[in-house]
Amino acid sequence: MKTKLEGIDYFKLLKRIEAEIVFIGERAGEGKFLAIRHDVDHSIEHAFDFAEQEHGKGIFSTYFLLDTEEYFDYTAKFAKQCHKFIELGHRLGWHNNVLAQHIKTGTDPHELIAKPLKFLSDNGIEIKGSSSHGDSIFYNTHTTNYFIWNFIPMKDYGLEWEAYFLPRDCYLSDSGAKWQGGLEKTSTFEKGNEGDIQNAYKIIDNFNALPEGLMQLLVHPCWWEK
Repeated sequence: MKTKLEGIDYFKLLKRIEAEIVFIGERAGEGKFLAIRHDVDHSIEHAFDFAEQEHGKGIFSTYFLLDTEEYFDYTAKFAKQCHKFIELGHRLGWHNNVLAQHIKTGTDPHELIAKPLKFLSDNGIEIKGSSSHGDSIFYNTHTTNYFIWNFIPMKDYGLEWEAYFLPRDCYLSDSGAKWQGGLEKTSTFEKGNEGDIQNAYKIIDNFNALPEGLMQLLVHPCWWEK
C-alpha cells in the first residue's frame, strides 16, 4: 500500500517505527508503543480495503468514522460495514465534526453528538473515543472541532477520550498529504512539505531514539492507493 504522492509503502513505514502496536487510548506499562489512528474522511470502502490489508499483516488500528459524510447513512448496510472492521480485529471511533456542523446549520450540538453515537450503540458498536475532524471551515483560524468539549462533557455521551487530548510522546500525521508532527517533550512541531517522506523519517528516528514512549500515528486512507 503506497501513497499517491511519493510511492511510499505503508507497511515499510510501520516497520521503521521501533514500537509495539497498541490500540489508541491504551498503554501497556513501560516500553515503546505505537497507536495507529485512521480518520475516515471520505470513502468507507477504501478504508475497509486498508483494514483488510492491515489484518493480513497482523496489524490492528482504530478507524474514526465521519457522520457528516454520505457513507454514514444510518442504514443496516452501514452498520454491517462497521462490524466488518471489528471482525478484522480493528476498533471504531467517532470522527467529531460537531462544532463545524453547529456553525453551518445551527443544529443543537447535543443532537449532533447524540444521533451518530446512539445509532452505533444501538447496533452493538462500541465507541470509546472521538477524534476531531479538521473541517475546512476552520482553515486559517484558531478554532477546531475539539473545542466543543469545553462546553459539553464527553462522559455525558459515554466517551472516554478525545484523541488530541491523549498523552503521547510523539505525534506523526499525514494530514493534508504532509508528513508532520514531532516529539512532545521538545515542543518541536516539524511541518513538512507535501509528500515529504524525509520529514516522517526524521520524526520516527527521533522517536526511536527515546528510551521509552508512545507514538500516535494518524494516517488517512484517502491519501493512499489500494
